[in-house]
Amino acid sequence: MSHCDFYRSNRENGSASIRVLDLGCGTGASTLAAAHLLNHLSPSLHAVDRSTTALTALRQVFDSCRSLWPAATLEIHASDARADGLTGAFDLILACFTLNELFSDAQEPHAERWLHQQLDRLAPQGALVILEPAGTITCERLQRFRNRIAGKPGFSIAAPCLHQKPCPMLGANCGFCHDVRSWRVPDSVNLINRRLFRSVHDLKHGLLIVQRATPPRETQASLFRMVGPINRDKARVATYGCCGDGTLRKIEQMTRGLSRPQIDALASHERGDCLRLVNPRLLGDGRTWRVEALEPAYHPAAH
Repeated sequence: MSHCDFYRSNRENGSASIRVLDLGCGTGASTLAAAHLLNHLSPSLHAVDRSTTALTALRQVFDSCRSLWPAATLEIHASDARADGLTGAFDLILACFTLNELFSDAQEPHAERWLHQQLDRLAPQGALVILEPAGTITCERLQRFRNRIAGKPGFSIAAPCLHQKPCPMLGANCGFCHDVRSWRVPDSVNLINRRLFRSVHDLKHGLLIVQRATPPRETQASLFRMVGPINRDKARVATYGCCGDGTLRKIEQMTRGLSRPQIDALASHERGDCLRLVNPRLLGDGRTWRVEALEPAYHPAAH
C-alpha cells in the first residue's frame, strides 16, 4: 500500500486529516510544498522553527496563497526542533536541510537519537523524510544512519535505496550517495546570483525516507539507481548503479548502431534516476553489467 493509498483509506474511514510535521521549517519551502502536493488529503500542517520572523513569513505566504491549498490547515510553533513538545502521531515528518544545522559533525550520536525519536512519532505507514545538502559529511552520515535503521523491526527504507541491504557505497571509496537534478533556473534566482556567483544550474541533495512499515519484497537485481554521472566516449555510455540486490556495479551500453538522439537520451539520465537493465551480461571483471538498453523504472517509494 502506498503512502497516498493509506491516507486515502483513512479519510474514507472517517479518520482525521493526515498530520504533517515540518521540523526546522524556516520560511516554509517544504511546508508549502506539502500543502500543495497533499491538498487533496486535507493535510493538517505543523511547522516548527525557532525563528519567529521565519514563521511570520510562512504564515503570510500560506494565507495569501490559499487558492493553492484550500483544504490545508497550518499551525506554527515557535520552538526548538530538537524538542518541540508536540504530541500525537504524524503521517509525515519532514526534516529538510535541518539535521546539519541542529547537530554538528561531532554530535552524530545525538543526531541519531533525535532521528529515532522522530521514527517513534510516526503513524502506521507514516514516513520520515530527510533532505540534506550534498556533501561528504552530510550524506555519509545519512548513509550510516540508513544502514542502522535498515535492521530496525517495523521500519523500512523507502528511498533512495531499492533494497534493505547494507549501503554498498559506504566505505567503498566511490563518492557519497546523493541526487542531482537539472532545472530551469528562475529569473529571480539568476538575479540574486549576480552577486553570489553560485552554481545554481544543478540541484544536489542527500535523501533518506524511512517508512513505518514492513520492508517490501526484495527488488529485482535488474533494477538499479544511478549513483554516478554518465560518462560517454566514442564506443559506450557508462555509469555506476546501486542494484536491487544490494551490489554496486559499473553499467555500460555500447553505442554502435544508435542514433545521435538515442545517445543523447542515454546521456541525459541523472544521478538518482532509477532504471532497468535490459538483457544484462556480466563481464569478465565480475563488476560490470553490459546491457542492450536502459529503461526508466519506477521507484518503489512512488507506488
